[in-house]
Amino acid sequence: VEQIKIERNENVKFLPIKVAEIFPNLLKYEAQRCSISKISKENFRGLRKLDVIRLESNQIEEIEENSFDDQTELNFLYLAWNKIKKLNENLFRNLRKLEELYLHRNQLTSLPPNIFANLVELNWILLDDNQLTSLTERHFRNNKKLESIWLNGNKINSLDAKMFDSMPNLRYVYLRWNECIDEEY
Repeated sequence: VEQIKIERNENVKFLPIKVAEIFPNLLKYEAQRCSISKISKENFRGLRKLDVIRLESNQIEEIEENSFDDQTELNFLYLAWNKIKKLNENLFRNLRKLEELYLHRNQLTSLPPNIFANLVELNWILLDDNQLTSLTERHFRNNKKLESIWLNGNKINSLDAKMFDSMPNLRYVYLRWNECIDEEY
């Protein structure tokens, strides 16, 4: 089996554990439009070949710090349309191959400064429709391959003047529907 897909089932309130014992070669793990509220490090332990995790449109409020530590091959992570308010600074530390990260439509109010530091292959990041008020140069300084940043619909009232200096491939920055942007932008 290469893929697990759970979809449109409000009775699913948690992800199973020990999946790697049954499906060690799993490439794609999807649980969308369910009622999952927490992600545990046990949910993905041992799933070292995962390429895609899709967990959008759930009720996720909490993600344990080590939840994605085994996913060193992961390219796409979808956590959009949940109720995430806070992310641990080390949550993405082992996702060095991650190319796309979808965090839009959550309730994030701030981000730890080095949360994306190890995402050296990151091309796309969607953070739109959260409650973010500011970002600094430290948030994206290691993301040299970043091409697109979506920040629409937040409450951003300031951006670090050097925020985009370390991103030579940056093509799109979406800032619509924010409270106020510094005069430079």
